[in-house]
Amino acid sequence: MAASGSRRSSGTLIRAKRAIFATVVLSTAISLCFLLLIENLIGDLSLSMTICKINDINTTISLGQRLLGLDIGKKTIGLALSDPGLKIASPFKIIYRVKFTPDARTILEIINSESVGGLVLGWPINMDGSAGPRCDSVRDFAHEFLKLKDIPITLQDERLSTRVVERAMVAADMTRKKRAQRRDALAACWILQSALDTVNDERARRDQITISPKS
Repeated sequence: MAASGSRRSSGTLIRAKRAIFATVVLSTAISLCFLLLIENLIGDLSLSMTICKINDINTTISLGQRLLGLDIGKKTIGLALSDPGLKIASPFKIIYRVKFTPDARTILEIINSESVGGLVLGWPINMDGSAGPRCDSVRDFAHEFLKLKDIPITLQDERLSTRVVERAMVAADMTRKKRAQRRDALAACWILQSALDTVNDERARRDQITISPKS
């Protein structure tokens, strides 16, 4: 009987040790999952901090750097470049999309060769101001690009950009073929120019406040 009782006690002790070990392992796994979750959340926040307002991007780029405008579509990305003084936007080129990595590589080459200090992405909100699926696509593009290069990015309302550009090309008597070839780059130019106008309007407002006599 004593031996039987000893074996039961030993078995109970072993089961208790196993239970404690399992609890420790589970707690460690939960802790690791929690740490990974926090890391992912912090990573997302750090990325979103680089997406800023246009007047903030103006203060973060170096003197003489340009802004690159992007009209991101499913099949193409229209590009436009500002002048170094951030006054005028000009159509630059069209990227015919393949996959994100080669598309991003092309943009990185342009950033390096054209002294680009920030990106202006067309923000395709709906006419009522709500954000639809296309906004999710542009936001995802911005976040993925920020993983490749730390560069300030701003989102510019692109409502009516394609319509305005199309009307201008029709008024200029462009053929349908030429309109198709230039539409996306011109839309990117319209988006970038809208952003530049915002920057320059804010500059003018601040200058006016500076030179105005105190009342």
